[in-house]
Amino acid sequence: MKTVKTVFEEIEKSDELRKEIASVKDEASLEVFLKKLDFEGSVKEFVQYVKEQNDGSLSDDEVEAVAAGTGAPFDPFKGFEMYFHRF
Repeated sequence: MKTVKTVFEEIEKSDELRKEIASVKDEASLEVFLKKLDFEGSVKEFVQYVKEQNDGSLSDDEVEAVAAGTGAPFDPFKGFEMYFHRF
């Protein structure tokens, strides 16, 4: 079983995995994706880790504004697409 950091780094290094996670649209499909990578944690843990890896490149206000362009609360699934398309 892999840790959140290990899985995250694996995704960052793989074009194929970045494309795949960018297409994740809901919690159920994220869970399937993470299980495929042998992730030992929860979906919630992974989502939190991705948000923390934002490293200040987007402020909280910017993240909220990007969420469907409506100022709606942060949608982690759109966040995956934003984060992993940076590479």
